[in-house]
Amino acid sequence: GLRAVMWSDVLQNTFSLCGILFVVFAGFSNLGGVLEVLRINEEGGRLEMFNMNPDPFERHTFWTVAIGLIFMNLNLAVMPTAVQRYMSVATLKEAKRILFGAAVSFYIVFNLIACMGLILYARYHKCDP
Repeated sequence: GLRAVMWSDVLQNTFSLCGILFVVFAGFSNLGGVLEVLRINEEGGRLEMFNMNPDPFERHTFWTVAIGLIFMNLNLAVMPTAVQRYMSVATLKEAKRILFGAAVSFYIVFNLIACMGLILYARYHKCDP
């Protein structure tokens, strides 16, 4: 039942993570390394970290990203499959451990996918259709 579902999730997420890691490492190695990818993205204006403009209509500011991340993180706590995992354990301590593990995994995958975005920009920054 539930144990089989959880193990199939673990297996599926492991394969997904391996694919993401392969793409990230291959992308960095094909483009001259992490520093080269960062340099290209910096020159293209893709790495502006702390734009404190309060305008909600500007695409990426500190405030719009912070508010968006709050709603993304709520997903970890209220998604039905996540609630099922929390409710299936015997103690609150185990549920907290599962939530912490899910949050750490989410942030790792989130940052790897952001790296994939940087790699894609670095690869195609001179492509002008």
